[in-house]
Amino acid sequence: MKSKKNQKKINIAFYTLNLKSSGVLKIISTLSLSLQDQYSIHILVSDSQPKDFELSFELGGTIHFFNIFDPEKRNFFNRMYKNYLRKKLLKKYKYDNDIDITLTFSENPNIHNVITKCDDKTIISVHSFTSRNIIDGMKSKFYTFFYRFMIKKYFNKADRVVTVSNGVKHDLVSQFNINENIIEVLYNPHNIDRIINLSKEVIATEVNLLFKDNFTILNIGNINVAKGHWNLIRSFSLVKKQIPNASLIIIGDSDLEMGFFIKKLISDLNLDDSVNLLGYQKNPYKFLKLADIFTFSSIYEGFGISIVEALACSIPVISTDCKSGPREILAPSTDYKKATDTIEYAEYGILTPASNEEMLDATVPITSKEKLLAEAMIKLCSDKEMRNSYSRKGLQRALDFGIDKTIQNYDNLFKEILSK
Repeated sequence: MKSKKNQKKINIAFYTLNLKSSGVLKIISTLSLSLQDQYSIHILVSDSQPKDFELSFELGGTIHFFNIFDPEKRNFFNRMYKNYLRKKLLKKYKYDNDIDITLTFSENPNIHNVITKCDDKTIISVHSFTSRNIIDGMKSKFYTFFYRFMIKKYFNKADRVVTVSNGVKHDLVSQFNINENIIEVLYNPHNIDRIINLSKEVIATEVNLLFKDNFTILNIGNINVAKGHWNLIRSFSLVKKQIPNASLIIIGDSDLEMGFFIKKLISDLNLDDSVNLLGYQKNPYKFLKLADIFTFSSIYEGFGISIVEALACSIPVISTDCKSGPREILAPSTDYKKATDTIEYAEYGILTPASNEEMLDATVPITSKEKLLAEAMIKLCSDKEMRNSYSRKGLQRALDFGIDKTIQNYDNLFKEILSK
């Protein structure tokens, strides 16, 4: 630790590839704003440039861009060169700015953090169910093998590994042989007051009509393989038959291929007038507040940020019991390793079996898991007393993940790791 004679603030660097991921951006925003009075915060971004995006969240501290460009044609060699530049610039910044702690987000930055260790303490944070993420997130089996090897090689060399749920911790220990003694579970921080205040913002009249006279089921999450939206839409087709005024609203970006698949599924199920894809929204909370229930259909997660956001808005939650996070949020008194095979009416929300992993189109019969998800939505739609009960409990549970508790845990970690 720095000498007490030198009263300068401790330098903490947050390093990420880009600020396009809404989940990582929310976490960096909350951490940097909450800690900037105590520490000197440096936000390091390797791949994005200021002109590439419009920040949807305020950030604390200072932002430094490495300005690494993507080559027109991506192959193994220019990927390796790009990683070389990332490591070179990160190490230089650590050395030149006397960084005391470097906290990184996702696989690539985590590996770079350990490799570029100077006099800083290295903390790597894991926000996804890694054994699944490196399968679905990689372009080939080679890259899956490569990242599995690199994670096993370097994660154990970090000063501390932070996971966002016990399930993610268990995955690292059981699948990658990471030393559990260096892992600390710190749930994602949420600025509950900010969420509530933003939820009060008025939405446009034409969008408000989507909620008027409808029973609205809302989902927030980028449309990708992990989120399992095809299961939600197929399940909703059963809900629609029972509740004619039911509507489904999905907020989140998608790539062209997945977007085409989902839109075709909606059309093939004759749900064009009932399912609305609103894309990315800078303030999703104003939509969330108007929903009747929130349904989360993920195949796998790290934590489930939008579940806590729904709870903060006092919206009843249904979630698949995927690995990992939802059970720890909605059923905290149960074993996080448990996986339900039926509808579970938990303390703070409803859990249903994890979604089907295979992408299913309209020609495939509705699966048993999808039927259970539909049954849970129909039950919650028709049972006002149950909705009110979960609504009353929601904010109470969300506060357990508020910044007052979670930021203190990060502060304790920083102090503890610097004392060694």
